[in-house]
Amino acid sequence: AVPVLFYSGSPFLKGAWHDLRRRSLGMDVPVAAALLLAFGASVFNTWRDSGQVYFDSVAMFIFFLLVGRYVEMNVRRGSLDAGEALVRSLPARVTRLLAAGGSERVALDQIVKGDRLLVAQGAVVPVDGVLAAGSALVDESLITGESVPVTRAPGASLPGGAINLDSAVFTAIAGGAAL
Repeated sequence: AVPVLFYSGSPFLKGAWHDLRRRSLGMDVPVAAALLLAFGASVFNTWRDSGQVYFDSVAMFIFFLLVGRYVEMNVRRGSLDAGEALVRSLPARVTRLLAAGGSERVALDQIVKGDRLLVAQGAVVPVDGVLAAGSALVDESLITGESVPVTRAPGASLPGGAINLDSAVFTAIAGGAAL
């Protein structure tokens, strides 16, 4: 139990030490206190040859804490990867429809509320908006996590980052309410 406590449990012990030096109580402080108290009581009871020993409990507790941190780290990494994928999927330039009847390609940062944007099939909706005309089947999985595409009717909100799956082209008005 000594190597388990002082090697495998070192992240908790070091975290508690840093928290105590900063005069703050983080989650590592009670964890380290519980580990050291259980270990100390076990050593004391082993030396006097009576009472309960908790060496196995200390090792098990450290194991489950480390597994919990590992799972949490993977979940955080997955959510960061999804956020990065969303940012990377946004187009650098979009097609803005002009009031006079033409269109122009503009940078994403030039879009203002009320602009009418053209979103082609397979393209990403560049900003939150409202579907202006036609219906659209959009994949919002990067935003909502929902794996099933959603059909949107005229006037429905479209989140930036959604992917146009079936409509050849639809127009969206920038600045609509986000989902």
